[in-house]
Amino acid sequence: MDEIALLQKRFEELCRQSYQGGIYTFSDFLSLAEQDVFYKMEKELAYAKPCLFGGAEGCERRMIRFGSEDELGYSCDYPIRLIKASAKDPKFSDGFSHRDLLGALMNLGIKRQMLGDIAIDGKDGFIFCHEKIADFILSELKKAKHTVLTLSLYEGEVGDVIFKKEPGQVQCASLRLDCVVAKVWELSRSEAQELIATGKVFLGGMQCLDNSYELKEEQVVSVRGYGKFIYKNVLSLSKKGKLNLLIERYV
Repeated sequence: MDEIALLQKRFEELCRQSYQGGIYTFSDFLSLAEQDVFYKMEKELAYAKPCLFGGAEGCERRMIRFGSEDELGYSCDYPIRLIKASAKDPKFSDGFSHRDLLGALMNLGIKRQMLGDIAIDGKDGFIFCHEKIADFILSELKKAKHTVLTLSLYEGEVGDVIFKKEPGQVQCASLRLDCVVAKVWELSRSEAQELIATGKVFLGGMQCLDNSYELKEEQVVSVRGYGKFIYKNVLSLSKKGKLNLLIERYV
């Protein structure tokens, strides 16, 4: 059985357990490609009211929760914790990157599916993780690159803090996906089409292979290896009839 079939079977099991047992069930953290597997079978799983969340608005890696308060009669939070990692002595720290922090976590033997997004804000790092491994990370993660760390559970609001968005404008001939992706990252049309054809472009977590798809307002576009942006709206028409688009790019 291939990986996609195994993942489909796991989703079906979690869905059935939630519905038959009257309980909430949760997947591990899912990549965009794994979320796309869910979206392609979402209708057949809809009876257990699935919902996705990664710990904060803007998270790319997300869990699926099966079950809803309306159906089950009680609420249940996602089993996600957020850990803040800072240099123990900022004076002697040369900083660390997302890759440094992820590498340090993987070196502890932690599986990727137990980790959500990892974000860097200045000299601080933020790690979304499954609650099962939060204590382990707090006690065992000592360094990232050459920086000695101090760790703590973070309880504050983080969406706008660590997932910063920068407004911008691009001018396009149309709202076609390939056209907008090319303009946002200053690529050729053919380069954008290649990214779409090879499955590297996602709309709200769902893979899109259609170059000619026309973007809708507030859609989140993620492109592997480049980043993501939100298409907001059309601001105006240029004198040559091109669209001036407002976007918000994650930085």
